[in-house]
Amino acid sequence: MLPRQHSWLGYFMRTLLIVAVAAMASNSALALTQVEIKAAVSSVSTPSELKEYKDCLRFNGGKFVQKTEVKDLNGDGVDEIILTETGTKGAAVCFGMIGQIASILIADGSGKWRRELGFRGELSFIKRSDSAWPDVEIGGPGFCFPLWRMRDSGHYTLYKQCDENNRLVDFKDEPVSTATQASAPKAEIGKQVPVEVIKSGLEGPPYDHNGSIVIVDAEKGVIVYDRPKRSIASTIIPGTVLFRGAPWKEGDQDIVIKGTAYVFKAGCPAAAYDVRGTYHSMYGISKLTFEGSAPVRSKTSCDIVGHTTTGANSKLVFDIAIE
Repeated sequence: MLPRQHSWLGYFMRTLLIVAVAAMASNSALALTQVEIKAAVSSVSTPSELKEYKDCLRFNGGKFVQKTEVKDLNGDGVDEIILTETGTKGAAVCFGMIGQIASILIADGSGKWRRELGFRGELSFIKRSDSAWPDVEIGGPGFCFPLWRMRDSGHYTLYKQCDENNRLVDFKDEPVSTATQASAPKAEIGKQVPVEVIKSGLEGPPYDHNGSIVIVDAEKGVIVYDRPKRSIASTIIPGTVLFRGAPWKEGDQDIVIKGTAYVFKAGCPAAAYDVRGTYHSMYGISKLTFEGSAPVRSKTSCDIVGHTTTGANSKLVFDIAIE
């Protein structure tokens, strides 16, 4: 009987092994291939921006590197891609002190991908008990790091921000969830304030911002329009404040600049939103970048109907103007 028992035991173990191998094969068949990952990354990349980073890294003796990690963040069986863009050398010069840009690529179910976050920093994921999607911490310089949360809209928006005492506090200017909108008579999203204009007393280097010339006065903590480009000249006059924060040191790449930026629309108050910025050098020339969750206005009124981390005002770039 002993040999017979061994025979049955061997058969049982072989069966378990076959089932396990089959399961592994099944899982691997569903996993993203390298071709699919490459196509996803390519679909969310901006050629002009990639060229700028590649040229900068080449100038500093390095090469552009895209690292990917496949992870099912919300446990729905569909993988997301964690994308890190950096360089082999000169990354701190071209990407700021953090030396990298981190993004989450999310599939939309129809074969297309979108980029979430895309900020300079390191992404850490914090599990939630009330949602399958984790909160995301954007790590960087300092001791306090903001948290971003997946909303009903299907996008990550700022959830908790760092105050002047480096403490995490609730970010107030967020859209209410769709579940709340149904019962609320009208949700007031965001904050609208009078347009501020400073006509004199500013000092600082000129920067180019999307074709407009602005003055960056670090000692006063403001950025104002000096020569708005023709397409916005009827809405924004010289002296209009684009950003206001605590004073900082001009060109200091070791600091994070925090404050309030403004979105403008003809006939409307300014729409305020929190941003964080850093200096970095591109070809040895100073560049300042701010990032934040920007207000989205109604097409037919001044109302703010939501926020976005991927819109034109979510990333504000200022290049030193050589005149």
